[in-house]
Amino acid sequence: MRLLLDTGPLYWWLLGHDRLPARIARLIADPGNAGLASAVSFYELHDKTRLGKRPGELPNLNTVLPAAAIPILAISG
Repeated sequence: MRLLLDTGPLYWWLLGHDRLPARIARLIADPGNAGLASAVSFYELHDKTRLGKRPGELPNLNTVLPAAAIPILAISG
């Protein structure tokens, strides 16, 4: 199954936070599923972090994304 991760679940997944529901974490972790993220989510995460609406710092995306094997969907016109 292909999973398009919304900004919130993507954020909690990347942080390994227990705020991500266990059912969603299992779906993302299942090797039979393919998690995908929109490039827009990273803009949203950066903006919310900058405004203080997200706790903590964003993880280093160059490190966690390849490790999590989550491809980024580019914005196209």
